Amino acid sequence: MCDSYSKIFSSAYLGLGQPTDDLLSKLELSNIVTQRLSLRLESVRQSEQGVAIARSQEFTLAADQDEIDLTDEIEDFVIPMWVERQTLSIGQTPVWEFVPTVNISMLQEQRQTLTSAVAFHGENPRQVKATFSYNGQIAWWGIPQNRIFRVWYLPTLSMPNSETAQIDLPENLVNILVYDVYVRAIPLLKVNIAKQLTDRPELKPYLESLNDLYVQYKMEQKEFDHWFRKWKDESRGAHRPRNRPDVLQDMRAIRGYSGYYGGEN
Repeated sequence: MCDSYSKIFSSAYLGLGQPTDDLLSKLELSNIVTQRLSLRLESVRQSEQGVAIARSQEFTLAADQDEIDLTDEIEDFVIPMWVERQTLSIGQTPVWEFVPTVNISMLQEQRQTLTSAVAFHGENPRQVKATFSYNGQIAWWGIPQNRIFRVWYLPTLSMPNSETAQIDLPENLVNILVYDVYVRAIPLLKVNIAKQLTDRPELKPYLESLNDLYVQYKMEQKEFDHWFRKWKDESRGAHRPRNRPDVLQDMRAIRGYSGYYGGEN
């Protein structure tokens, strides 16, 4: 089973006929393995059942400050989703209020109208700052109190960081990554062979075999992909169907069901 980077790489390299570096370098193949794994994991994360949203630790701002650099404060921060502000506590339970997100150009207007708001922005594509329509401190009955916030966000992908680290796909589906690599690598391999075919006619049988392998691997990838999508989109906790086609299929088994509008078969 291809349950690690090296095993996926090894299986793909052997399955491609161990191409020499002038046809497909090991570095190129390694990059393809990483790209395919990233895409599959991102697909799982963005699925209906797999969206991974994280919540930050509670944080405060300095009394005279209205801004925080989220990428500095949160190690795995990527994309902000929403911010909440603690307003009060009922007994031991804090009450959190949603803070609307606005464009940074609108913040001054929100400040003037004493409206709660936050804007996300940055000086480069990797940086995300949160700027609020108020400073970090408020006075309750004349006593200064720090405003307390927390942010919900999309974290970085949990890519394997060691040879023994587990790839977060089911054991019976992780081999789809090998077929993903085949389908991505073979066209590149064919282009590189075609460039050398005039000077190296002995490569023609290899090129022809790649055409057959591509068709075979593409078909096997499609078979794996059917089960991968089914696993990705189902309710993986309770194993109940959530997608409309699956729900309708279950409902059709109920006696007397005739579709949403009475004519669905």
